[in-house]
Amino acid sequence: VLGLGEALLLNGETEKGERYFQEAYLLHGGEKRLSPIRLKLRAMVLRRHGFRKEALEVLRIGTLIHPQEAGLWDALAKAHYSQKQFAEALVAYEQAEALKPGVKSRKRQIERLRLRLSTSDAGVGASR
Repeated sequence: VLGLGEALLLNGETEKGERYFQEAYLLHGGEKRLSPIRLKLRAMVLRRHGFRKEALEVLRIGTLIHPQEAGLWDALAKAHYSQKQFAEALVAYEQAEALKPGVKSRKRQIERLRLRLSTSDAGVGASR
């Protein structure tokens, strides 16, 4: 079921892929096959092979399955950032910070993203 979920994600069928991931989680107790570390590793492999969108989707699904896992939120934030999806990256970093506060590198990244987004918002308003 897990492999089918990945195949569907790679084929662009995000909704079906997500359902199969969730089904695999339920079938396998979730702790071994879809643990946070395995999901992060799957996303890393996908990213290395050029499947950035699919890697991001695996991480997004991971945060649905393990919403209290700060490491998945951090990985999701980095994936959004690499895709220049800065608002989404900020939301994910803030969620990670809420779950596990005090990581200096994350706090710096949150500050940078807030500054970048406030600057880009100011530029958009000025051009109208």
